[in-house]
Amino acid sequence: MCEELWRGEVHVDELGWRHSGTSLADLLGGRYAHVVSVMEEVWAERSSRFDIYNGDLVGVLGFGEGEFECFTYSFKEHLAMVSLGIVMGDFRGNLGFKLHLYSPDGGRVLVGRRSSSSEYMAGYLSSIGGMFELSDLGGRISDAVIRELAEETGVVVDDLDWGSLRMGAIQREMNGLAVDLVMEVRLLREVEIRMNEEFDSLYWIRPAELVGDRVMSHLHYCRD
Repeated sequence: MCEELWRGEVHVDELGWRHSGTSLADLLGGRYAHVVSVMEEVWAERSSRFDIYNGDLVGVLGFGEGEFECFTYSFKEHLAMVSLGIVMGDFRGNLGFKLHLYSPDGGRVLVGRRSSSSEYMAGYLSSIGGMFELSDLGGRISDAVIRELAEETGVVVDDLDWGSLRMGAIQREMNGLAVDLVMEVRLLREVEIRMNEEFDSLYWIRPAELVGDRVMSHLHYCRD
């Protein structure tokens, strides 16, 4: 499932986020006790198979006038909630981003083959991305994206043509739900791309060639 929420010329610097002060316990009420009762067991089983850590996720409760209304909760809580099939009525998904990074001529986009040892979508083609965390809420969304891009690829802000930026947002299934900012931006010049452990390989590919059943759904939003 992949639903487009909006698409437009909104610049990333015009987006904001606000912590609602709401906790997962507030949102779930009596159901939160069930989450707590299975949380450690679910975490032990998952962490025995995958290299994961208990970060604080940013959940989206609403969006309006360029601002996300958010709350934060732990990855442990998230996994327990998913294992129980609990759905929150006001919950839109965990906030993350996908960056479609284009070559200087705009004709090719950078994609990676997700690691064969990955917990999620192993072997699928994906763009660069990540999930926002509690520590990101103290700054701008653009700062968090630029930091993640530098960590994953070595690309820095001076390598990017921010004037070429286009944005949208999609809601998709990802161990529950996720709200991804989908950003498209072009490199100003050829740069060396550093590959991290999330991918087995990286490719520059034309959007029209992104076909097949092992292509993650957000890549279908790449422009031709």
